Amino acid sequence: GLFGEPIQLSTASEKLRGVAADLDEQGRLLVRLDAGPVRPFEMGEVTLLR
Repeated sequence: GLFGEPIQLSTASEKLRGVAADLDEQGRLLVRLDAGPVRPFEMGEVTLLR
């Protein structure tokens, strides 16, 4: 599965690295960013980093 895996997330305005944490009630992907906070994302391209 995706949760607990390191990912890179690319949106229109930024590229971020972190760990896929969960889905919230709205179906957004929660990502624990390498910089620290957990942020929700509803759009973007996810690449698994292994």
